[in-house]
Amino acid sequence: MPPEAPSFHVIHGNRADVLAGELARVLAAGPGGALSPETVVVESPAWARWLSLALAERAGVCAGLSFLQPNGLLREMFTAVLPAMPADNPFEPGALAWRILEILPRCLARPEFSELSRYLVGDRGGRKLFGLGRAIAGVFDRYALFRPKMVLSWEAGEGGGWQPELFRRLCGQAGPLHRAALGARFRAALDSGAGPALARRFPRVFVFGFGALPPFHMDLLTAASRHVPVFLFHLNPCRKYWADVVADKRMVRMERAAGLPADDLHLEEGNPLLASLGRAGQDFFRALAAGDLLDHATEAFADPPGAGALAAVQADVLDLVDAPAEGLVRTLSPDDDTLLVHACHSPLREMEVLHDRILDALSRRPGMGPWNVLVLAPDLEAYAPFIQAVFGVPEDPAARLPYSLSSGNLAPGAVEAFLALLSACRGRFAASAVLDLLRHPSLARRAGVDEADLSTLRRWVSDAGIRWAPDAAFKEALGLPAVADHTWALGADRLILGFAMGGTDRLFAGILPAPGVDPGDGGLLGRFLAFARALFALAR
Repeated sequence: MPPEAPSFHVIHGNRADVLAGELARVLAAGPGGALSPETVVVESPAWARWLSLALAERAGVCAGLSFLQPNGLLREMFTAVLPAMPADNPFEPGALAWRILEILPRCLARPEFSELSRYLVGDRGGRKLFGLGRAIAGVFDRYALFRPKMVLSWEAGEGGGWQPELFRRLCGQAGPLHRAALGARFRAALDSGAGPALARRFPRVFVFGFGALPPFHMDLLTAASRHVPVFLFHLNPCRKYWADVVADKRMVRMERAAGLPADDLHLEEGNPLLASLGRAGQDFFRALAAGDLLDHATEAFADPPGAGALAAVQADVLDLVDAPAEGLVRTLSPDDDTLLVHACHSPLREMEVLHDRILDALSRRPGMGPWNVLVLAPDLEAYAPFIQAVFGVPEDPAARLPYSLSSGNLAPGAVEAFLALLSACRGRFAASAVLDLLRHPSLARRAGVDEADLSTLRRWVSDAGIRWAPDAAFKEALGLPAVADHTWALGADRLILGFAMGGTDRLFAGILPAPGVDPGDGGLLGRFLAFARALFALAR
């Protein structure tokens, strides 16, 4: 089969499972078939796991796919095209924060930095400076993505105030390696004949499941599509044109500002839920339409299944129906549980109710499993301890639900991992605290553990009865009885015996083997116990 011509293909639909089927179809029809190496861009590792399972269900196998996140794709594309790209970019937010902490104190005496100088008055131990450096690094990183022209003008010497001055000093120290400069160099390199180098690295690029992407990413994907086929699987909640839909309150503000009625402004009310909560997706949809990318797009919309409250809401959004304005009244069943609202008095109680609702849903739907459940939270890091308290140690062990946490805020860099290690070494090595260390990517890589292994490790630790303390001597040093019960040392012996003896309930040397360690789990078990031993050695 001949290779596909470079172009930008858009496949949009309202259901992720339908889009996954379209992706499976395109992958199977590719030049190398279903097993050829391909690059798929997703929003998070959780999306990558879900999509790999969905593709395996359809094709029987999911192999040869490299999953990247958007910034990871940019990094790979820049490396393929631009010469002498550093392995560690000094403008990545983690590294940038430390560079700001180095430069900023030397600038505080300058007049343009007086605002920051006043903020840092009385800063003991540099805590405010540390937080300020991280905040500025995040803002500069967002500037490079969402306001690249402004950042490039700063680098060229334009703009006054402390932000342009600090940014110029950062560029003078490390060179123009921020995303805005790299993006401009990337486009120039493609225009100068670097397209074949990009095509060798990326035969095709698949961007899956995004409701919105920053304009910076879309601009570079569009430039790349002139040399490499790019497929955007756009998660679009509405099959109608909804770029001009505006919520009531915003419409009133726009009418007042313009001094014109809504009809003259060509504004529509449309579906109120879509208008009020879909601003980011609406801007992205408008950009796709303005770039003529929707003129030849493939539509993969599907009517919502079922007849409950959730299906009614989804159908209204899909067809841009304003049910209150049109006087639509639907009769719902008293047993309808497709859309529920729970008012809880604390995050812990929220997790307890959530746990019970998931168990109830699984018991009433035989074909449903934990892998079908996705829980969203406004601040997952704030909820993490309550999640672990309820889902990690349920009152009834038979009600245990496997789970994993996936969030950008829960994947800190090496500095945060180092600080977490220091904190753990000052504690009592509770099972949850040791497992939490493996949520740090740098520690997980060093231990040879990936995020998918964490649910297995949690189950092993719980089944082996590990609660806290490396060994009996650690307890004795705290003035407690020197017993090995519920320590890591005894738990490790139980896990090793469980692996060696196949989950038998016979005692060996007075130790009961732990259940649930399969014959093929020896590698993971060895890496995990080596990590724990290294942690305890570090503490000593």
